Amino acid sequence: MNNKKVIGLALFIGGFIAWKTYFFAGTGFAFLICVAMVVAGVYILLSNK
Repeated sequence: MNNKKVIGLALFIGGFIAWKTYFFAGTGFAFLICVAMVVAGVYILLSNK
């Protein structure tokens, strides 16, 4: 597994865990931050370059 896939997987899992544990609660942007992390992770995982 190359570094790009590890980073993508870490972002995806990190965003999901952050949402489930309310890690960004109180920031006012918790949903947006978690969605951005998950979307970035999926994008990195699916990119072929």
